[in-house]
Amino acid sequence: MDDVVITGMSVCHPLGATIDDLISSLLAGRGGVRAARTFDGASLESDRVVEFPPDFDFATGGIDLSACDPGARYAVHAALGALHNGAMTAAAFAHAGAAIVVGSSHSGIHSLERMYASGSREDAAARSAHFAGSLTDHPAAVLTTVLGSAGPRLTVSSACSSSNAAVGIGADLIRSGMAPVVLIVGTDTVSLSILAGFNSLRAVSRVGAAPFSRPSGITLGEGACALLLESASHARARRAQGAWFVRGYALSGDAFHETAVDANGRGLEAAMRGALRDAGIIPEEVDYVSAHGTGTDANDIPESIATVRVFGCAVPVSSLKGFLGHTLGACGAMEIAVSIALAERGLVAPTAGFSSLRPGCAPANVVGPEPRAARNETFISNKYGFGGNNASVVLSKRAPATSRARVRRRTFVTGVGKCLPANPDGFDCAMVGPETFVPEIPEITTAMTCALPPMDGLLGAFRRSPPLLRFALAAAGHAFADAGIAVDRDDLLAPCGVVGAVSAGSHTAVRKFMRSVMDDGPQFASASQFPLTTLNAAAGAVSIAYGLKGFNTTLVGGDAGLAAGMLFVRQGHQERLCVFGANEVSDRFLADQSAAYVPIEDGLDAPVGPISEGAAALVLETYEAMVRRDAAPQALLSGMGRSTATAPDGDGGGCGALDLAVAAAMQEAGVAAAGLRAVITVFHGPRLWRRRYGNAMARLFRGSRTPLIDVGAAVGHGHAAAFPTAVATATRWMHRQRGEGRAYLAAYVSPAGDATAVVVEEA
Repeated sequence: MDDVVITGMSVCHPLGATIDDLISSLLAGRGGVRAARTFDGASLESDRVVEFPPDFDFATGGIDLSACDPGARYAVHAALGALHNGAMTAAAFAHAGAAIVVGSSHSGIHSLERMYASGSREDAAARSAHFAGSLTDHPAAVLTTVLGSAGPRLTVSSACSSSNAAVGIGADLIRSGMAPVVLIVGTDTVSLSILAGFNSLRAVSRVGAAPFSRPSGITLGEGACALLLESASHARARRAQGAWFVRGYALSGDAFHETAVDANGRGLEAAMRGALRDAGIIPEEVDYVSAHGTGTDANDIPESIATVRVFGCAVPVSSLKGFLGHTLGACGAMEIAVSIALAERGLVAPTAGFSSLRPGCAPANVVGPEPRAARNETFISNKYGFGGNNASVVLSKRAPATSRARVRRRTFVTGVGKCLPANPDGFDCAMVGPETFVPEIPEITTAMTCALPPMDGLLGAFRRSPPLLRFALAAAGHAFADAGIAVDRDDLLAPCGVVGAVSAGSHTAVRKFMRSVMDDGPQFASASQFPLTTLNAAAGAVSIAYGLKGFNTTLVGGDAGLAAGMLFVRQGHQERLCVFGANEVSDRFLADQSAAYVPIEDGLDAPVGPISEGAAALVLETYEAMVRRDAAPQALLSGMGRSTATAPDGDGGGCGALDLAVAAAMQEAGVAAAGLRAVITVFHGPRLWRRRYGNAMARLFRGSRTPLIDVGAAVGHGHAAAFPTAVATATRWMHRQRGEGRAYLAAYVSPAGDATAVVVEEA
């Protein structure tokens, strides 16, 4: 298996347009903490942030990005800089079939604020632009437009651990052979509503963050960082310079609280030890710890305890948040880049604001406010987020002594669960219609009731949660029950991972929170609703309710979530995990979604639909995990392919990418069209798009008489639940028709043009 090297990196930060500029600011002691200029935060406990000056010159690649959300502009600037730093042209990047993995917590918040501030007064074009910009995967879509690669595209949104998780997933894409080059981008923005949210939690600093010291409190920052990852063989072939290796990573879940870190730091420790195992090194080989260090008691005390438990008291530890500000989902990638740049200068990063160790912190060797001269050839980056999401990455100048053998563990489905509208039979909807079945658009489904599993203990605390969380809890609970895993089996559930997939945060929570900021005033922002606006809130709830402490992360879109879940099992990170996709619908969302589909050509004027809400979940396991608990598989996921539409291609956005994804999945599984029982999909969008998807599917399987079934006709379309629903449906049918020896293909094109295909075979 190829090693993974970093061949280019760059930043977009208020204190530096390049990594060298940013390091110059750090070494000169130039800070950026000041009163906010782009919004009025005077009513808050503190309005001090690190934000871009109005005259900052953003690189755009010659494309007009003025209509894009700021997070997308920051991402493009950093990405272009990383390619330049890595001596790779955009054309070469696209030709390599490179992947793009973005990590972001709240990207799109500026567009969302404008939507709520304007109400329904905007015209359709402005409303469409703001709706597109408000989506957390908007930066990834813009990067694809600018760079033109058709490789896999994923957006990770696990709060402040997002871009660290993105680095790990990017390394897995390379090691699995899915892409030779991966661009990692972390991006996030400062805004009034985000600062108001942290203010509501009484977490902001009046003077500037002082990690592991006093006073307590965070300082928000903004910006982006891009890291260009390559397989070592690809880098050698183009004679690229790559001095640093991504040696290993791990994720974990606290299963403790929606915002607070487990006080004993066990989840943080699990991520660190898991990353060291994955890297094949021991704690004594680590020269430096790049800590999360937000500046709050809730983070710094348990983090210091966990760090000392793993590494002892001698290794240098520092946090860059006092200098950079807390850049949320971007902080992982950005602090990796700064740590590498300083290591090349014989330094480890300072902890701006540090004076003496805060009471309660373990006696870690915290670097003071000046950079320290020290050898740093191997370091670990630790980042933690709301919902108990922990991510640690090990980086080193030392190549592994031996390359890993390429691992691809078989991935079995042992349970499926649903919380879906319309058809009470859900996955069991009849296989009806002609061989190519593109039904008429049914009524839009806007609300539903959902039967939750028996509620007791921690699970009972979620009775009043927003619908999105309850849908996810129900689907996951039914999937565990279907897999024969009782909710009291801590021995099976505690090591289990969870991958959440959503298209947005809870619309109910977002509406309540934004109204508290816009109508009542930012000083009255809702502390109860703010944590529920993050995309990873549902996965956090599932982790807490069922006690899941394995890999824990959230992606945008059920297709991306299932791809990541399969990757975690295949690469040997998890023996068992639950993948779910969940959607929540509101009247506001339906209106904004409809506005997004403005006519772009003659005939594109049909209604959008069917849009639905609910959730679907699958339990994935390795063969060894099943054998140990004497479980029987329902299906084998034997092939996976994922590709991205770089632009509308005449078949409806994404249909060209569908060809590539289907071919990759069937080739990996060794299945021909004649060996397929049926293709299962979920159509969506305007009538013209739906017809084009059907035509593209029919073209792919011309002559094979393979039936095409749209399960969306029974359960509607919810972006995050759609593909898990298709795979779960194929699993259920395969399990019932075992012995017949033919496979199903689940295939899907997301609204953003991401195409995913999975072959579902008899186990």
